[in-house]
Amino acid sequence: MEESIETHKIMDMDEQKREKLLNAAMAEFRNGFTKASTDAIIRNAGISKGLLYYYFGTKENLYDFLLEYSLDVIMNEFHGLVNMNESDLLERMWQMLLLKMELSYKHPAIFDFVGSAYAQAGAKQSAIAARYLKEGVDAEGLLMRGIDTSLFKDAFDADKVINIIRWAIIGYSDSKIDANKTLDDYRNEYEGYLQDIKEYISILREAFYK
Repeated sequence: MEESIETHKIMDMDEQKREKLLNAAMAEFRNGFTKASTDAIIRNAGISKGLLYYYFGTKENLYDFLLEYSLDVIMNEFHGLVNMNESDLLERMWQMLLLKMELSYKHPAIFDFVGSAYAQAGAKQSAIAARYLKEGVDAEGLLMRGIDTSLFKDAFDADKVINIIRWAIIGYSDSKIDANKTLDDYRNEYEGYLQDIKEYISILREAFYK
């Protein structure tokens, strides 16, 4: 998408109407790009097809906008809230997982859209996966900044310890991604998810920390 989120003409729409339209579109695209119906979007958003065409032109443009908009919201808030004063890698990862859950409660439609799109197959989903991966790499760069490697046992290479910890926690999170699940499904599993992460963190701390 060549036009930036901030300068897109949709930003001139009344905020409540804009949120209703974007939420309706994100909900419909949970069915996948091909199956999603613009008729359903305009019906649920309470606007005309002409107005949807005025703002986005094509279904593909709308989808691309939603991708950019969703990831911008998630990453901007994530970067703004993460505590960079915490230098313990395991503690920082724990805090980031809690922050991700907090943001999912704040932006349920966005997280449902991004999560389902990332998990589905197809050309448009592949584009999402690429952008999602790029943002993930950026987030990992933030995650690693200012880590206190002196907390690790001297017998281990610090870079390898970081990689093992990162792969373990992120790998566990990725293993829970399911295209058929909604955000409510994940929330119902939240306590079990946190308990698993706590146990993995305890094992990793025992294995690699002084």
